[in-house]
Amino acid sequence: MLPAAVMENGTVTRDEWLSFIDEVATRRQTKLNLSSCDLTELPPEVGKLSDLEWLILSDNRLKSLPESITQLTNLQCLDLSGNLLSDLPESIGYLTELQELNLSGNYLSTFPDIIRQLPALRWLVLNSNQISNLPIWTEDLAKLDVLDLRWNPLPIPLEVLADESNPSKILDFYFSLQAEVSPISLYEAKLIILGEGGAGKTSLKKKIDDENYELSTNEKATEGIDVVRWDFAMADGNIFRTNIWDFGGQEIYHATHQFFLTKRSLYILVADTRRENTDFYYWLNVIELLAASSPVIIVKNEKQDRQCDIDEVLLKGQFNNLKDSLPTNLESNRGLYKVKDAICYHIQQLSHIGDSLPAFWADVRADLEGRRKVENTITLQQYYELCVQHGCTDKSRMLFVSSYLHDLGVCLHFQDDKLLKRTVILKPEWATTAVYKVSDSDTIRQNKGRFTEADTAETWFDSEYSDLRDELLQLMMRFKLAYEIPNQGPNAPGHYIAPQLLPISKPQYDWNSADNLILRYTYDFMPKGILTRFIVETNSRIENQNHVWKNGVILADNWARAEIIEYYPQKEIHIRVSGTNKKPLLEVVRGELWKIHQSYERLKYDELIPCNCAQCKESNKPESYPYELLLKYIGDHRYDIECRASYDKVDVRRLMSDIGDDPMSPYAEEKEVRATRTKSDAPTNLSIGRDIKDSIVIIGNDNNANIELAHTARDIKTLLDELSEEYNPNSAKGQTKIGQAAIAEIKQNSTLKQRAIKALKSAGDEALEQAISHPAAKVVVGGVKGFIEG
Repeated sequence: MLPAAVMENGTVTRDEWLSFIDEVATRRQTKLNLSSCDLTELPPEVGKLSDLEWLILSDNRLKSLPESITQLTNLQCLDLSGNLLSDLPESIGYLTELQELNLSGNYLSTFPDIIRQLPALRWLVLNSNQISNLPIWTEDLAKLDVLDLRWNPLPIPLEVLADESNPSKILDFYFSLQAEVSPISLYEAKLIILGEGGAGKTSLKKKIDDENYELSTNEKATEGIDVVRWDFAMADGNIFRTNIWDFGGQEIYHATHQFFLTKRSLYILVADTRRENTDFYYWLNVIELLAASSPVIIVKNEKQDRQCDIDEVLLKGQFNNLKDSLPTNLESNRGLYKVKDAICYHIQQLSHIGDSLPAFWADVRADLEGRRKVENTITLQQYYELCVQHGCTDKSRMLFVSSYLHDLGVCLHFQDDKLLKRTVILKPEWATTAVYKVSDSDTIRQNKGRFTEADTAETWFDSEYSDLRDELLQLMMRFKLAYEIPNQGPNAPGHYIAPQLLPISKPQYDWNSADNLILRYTYDFMPKGILTRFIVETNSRIENQNHVWKNGVILADNWARAEIIEYYPQKEIHIRVSGTNKKPLLEVVRGELWKIHQSYERLKYDELIPCNCAQCKESNKPESYPYELLLKYIGDHRYDIECRASYDKVDVRRLMSDIGDDPMSPYAEEKEVRATRTKSDAPTNLSIGRDIKDSIVIIGNDNNANIELAHTARDIKTLLDELSEEYNPNSAKGQTKIGQAAIAEIKQNSTLKQRAIKALKSAGDEALEQAISHPAAKVVVGGVKGFIEG
């Protein structure tokens, strides 16, 4: 409990503050959250809290830290994000157990020298500061698990900085550039053309490249993606290279947009004025979700001079990244020059233009582009040999270059895929055309999306595909365009489903509607493909492998069944779960949807929990509460909410419990932080804090164990997911191989090994298996038990 004076009054005196510290010290708490308390200083007495392992001080006004922080010798996580720090005290160097340090959103102008004295540090966040250079000793930080330096004035492209889980990649780029005698400047970007099928995207692409191109009434529609290069001269004489990506407009091609609609690109949305079928709202939302603030130009293709008026003011009010709306007639070239001028202007304003790159990179890229004129792919070994020819013998640098070129769209190289990493795809459009040949196959369409490796052999019979069928099939699964049907037996291997071709009609199945757990998701804007991705990710749990259709799926385990149906016109997903033990399966569903939602930066949605009052339990349309609202109630220590239908008081904690919400969920850490932060704009004259009655949160030791279990399970699952790319996780043999490989990895990682043992001892076999949530979890848990027994 907090001190009574603090609980009764909105303010706190220094004596009460110190009394609170004494109480925390007496209780030997290991976690303390002081976020959003408007602190301008931290009292020296905080040094009494020597048992603390986590200290959260985010979103305050701290300019310095007391020297007494040296006494927090057990501290493992220190969050100082969102403060006013311009440097770090020497005392930080005494925190030898510190593993995680968050300094984002401060005023650091130099890389803190004291960090080199933290031997246990594995997670360092410095984004949104003012750091412009790195000292040479930071090369030793390559062993960190996470290094986040985004949004600092460093000469490192965002594509490189965004890979914060690969510190060696970031540091290698920086120091290779520092050693470069004559670095080159990057004047290159992607121009991505989107719109409905038949809007004139391909015609515009060809007219940009060649104004004299004569349009054809039989212009072939783009299948998948087509990429061409267009160069123009800048005002300073430099040549700007534009990679024009023309996307197929048919709905079946929308599924792969997420893989190629990248940030820091210029977008053209083509509207056919004759058809008037362009859904501006849909396309502008898709770009905003997947490409953040990348600029957009609307090109009104006025075929036969039929004009189209759009409410540009309204659209610009909703979408700040909409720059222009320009008419053109591609037949007569009317307006084409203004379109090209707008493209040239806006594409040069992209933030990465002028970034410095090592000259070696340009040589490698030029060589790759020369090869793509005669080859679609090269092997990884051929790529290595090409790099050696240009003076690079370090394989880690070679792979770094290929990953950067992958991000730019020059080539495709999926380095984290066991099969695809062996091939560098020189023509992205070749690869996408190949995978869409399966979707366009009449045989596979007639078979409602079901196909075999024999079908792919028939589809990819051309010599340009026949030697790479395995890689292309893996690429389809990578793009979430297919999944393998598990447990087909030795006599029927290689059976797959293309979920975008599944039947529209729902199959016949029985459902027990009694005592269901109900959940509903509603979206402000619902991007296409959410359920398709969900089906691919959860395919091993599909009931009988046949209770699945284009808009829905039934999942099952030994104790429960879950029905998930997408109602796209209503922008909703409905979920209901029946069975004897429903919560674990519902948690799987929520967890998978949460991961999909997180892949969109600005997706706005509500997770709605039905009311459980007596009236609503009997109703077909019960009252619902947004999950975020219930979370805020808990954060504000309000545990009752009124049902708007019955006016009964409903227990908020019971509502959360009904859907199985607990600290072991995949997003527990985020919920914990969000629930403990409360709003308060009241002015105060206290220097050490404001109204902290609800803002100071002590995290008890029991919950601490649950959070540690979630962290450990997450790390083990990440390892299992990586190994699942090499072995089939849906077969008993594959699960054994994955589990054995994971146990060997854990044994070598002493920190993860000890955490796994601790999690098993504190939570037990079943809880650890459930938290890991992977088909090979049982094998791994057995291995961890072996560590204890051995």
